[in-house]
Amino acid sequence: MYKFIFIFILFFTHLYSTVIHFSENKYINALDITVSKEATLYFNKKDTILKYNNENKITIFNKNNIIIKRGEKIEILSHEDNMKLTLFFLLVNSIHYNNIDLLKNDFKIIQNNETILIPNNYISNIIINIKYTKKNNLLNKLTIYFVNKNRITIVPKN
Repeated sequence: MYKFIFIFILFFTHLYSTVIHFSENKYINALDITVSKEATLYFNKKDTILKYNNENKITIFNKNNIIIKRGEKIEILSHEDNMKLTLFFLLVNSIHYNNIDLLKNDFKIIQNNETILIPNNYISNIIINIKYTKKNNLLNKLTIYFVNKNRITIVPKN
């Protein structure tokens, strides 16, 4: 039953969603290396879906939970069960839908040529800041700077 529902969600998501293909570069300070991945985000009214190329994993975020599908295995998590994923999806949804107000509880927001988000609560134990730019109302570049000197940069390919 879950498999049918999952295929149904994916099928209709592709038909009625905004699709963003992007490159993700993750700098790992301890090893002084950068790891690159390609992925796709699907935005629709009910869900946001993340699918990395060459990985057998799909992550679906909605207002109720996070669904992670690895092969035939489906795991359903509450937002509290995985705060990192929840924060990531809230961030990309806020940027995509131009609803930065969603982030005001957790971040000080500075807007100039680029938008800088400075965490003002428990997130500051993990993240120094987040910077992003938009061009023609679309994400141009997003960089997350971590306390451990790691960083993730996302650049859309569209």
